[in-house]
Amino acid sequence: MNDAASDGAGGPDVLLANLSTSGPSHMVLPPLGMAYAAAALEARACTVEMIDCHAASIDAAGLADAVARSRPRIVATSLYTPGLHRFETGY
Repeated sequence: MNDAASDGAGGPDVLLANLSTSGPSHMVLPPLGMAYAAAALEARACTVEMIDCHAASIDAAGLADAVARSRPRIVATSLYTPGLHRFETGY
């Protein structure tokens, strides 16, 4: 997976962002579904950037900044629903 855009057009085709902070019982779950989606997109010649907000300690404002810097054509997010409040509020 590309950490940065490699097509020279200003950004990746797709930026995938994992917003989940934890799974059931506060287990940390790796974003496997997002990784599968990235692999499928790359197999179709799309450039992909992935951001795991939990692993990178990125909050909503930080994600907005990352999207603005990256300038992807498409942004897709993954979220374990109970983690939404923790992502938005930081706890």
